[in-house]
Amino acid sequence: MTPKAKRITYWVVTALFCLWLLGDGVAGIVHTSAGVAIFVQLTMPLYVMTIVGTAKVLAAFAIIQTRWRTIKEWAFAGYAIDCVGAAACHYFAASPAWEIALSFFFLAVTFAVYAMWKKGWGN
Repeated sequence: MTPKAKRITYWVVTALFCLWLLGDGVAGIVHTSAGVAIFVQLTMPLYVMTIVGTAKVLAAFAIIQTRWRTIKEWAFAGYAIDCVGAAACHYFAASPAWEIALSFFFLAVTFAVYAMWKKGWGN
């Protein structure tokens, strides 16, 4: 793969990932009905939606920026912890297996974007 193709691939995947984070974060902040239903199923307090939603919005901005590497690292780590925590919550709430797998899918996407960034594809 040429350096230009790597750069384009990185930025397309990163932009889509950040749009996902931003959308999911805003949905948590405004307490959409689907999100509330999931939190009720998991027996979690609804104020956690606001906290996690805000963190996701901030993470999207941290990941898309190119200046502060440490903040970007923390954003990736925070979302990875969120994915593992979501999988654990679904497991302990006896959610269907696909809901647990979905959390691990987003964890894999996070690792893929992180790996491309660490290999310098975005430069």
